[in-house]
Amino acid sequence: MLERHSIKSALAGLEAAPQSRKRAMLLVLLVDAAIDARCPAGADPLAWRAERGAADAALALVMELAAMRDDGARLVVEAVEVPLAEYPALTEAHYMVSLYNGATVPRLRVVAGGTAADALPLLRRAVAALGNG
Repeated sequence: MLERHSIKSALAGLEAAPQSRKRAMLLVLLVDAAIDARCPAGADPLAWRAERGAADAALALVMELAAMRDDGARLVVEAVEVPLAEYPALTEAHYMVSLYNGATVPRLRVVAGGTAADALPLLRRAVAALGNG
């Protein structure tokens, strides 16, 4: 049985190193395993997963990442343009990187279905949804 602290510590680890695909994937796999562990006894596990995915888009994307299909969602580090209004929120290191890289900074993103989103906020939503379900 998964313990809540392992998911919380994996999230804390990702927050400490938000560009780490390794830490993000650990959190993805822990959340995916927790979804399976919460399947009611006697229920169809695939139907349970489909129900959870339909109820929350973040959980659906986590399950897609965990499936690791060649054509499925994946974690990538890519350069993202930083709007001028967000510059005060950048760390000094990211600010310096942006100066030398055309106002872009590296971000860990989830790419799925032709769209990309920052991974950390998505994974935070999935952890929160897991706590509610």
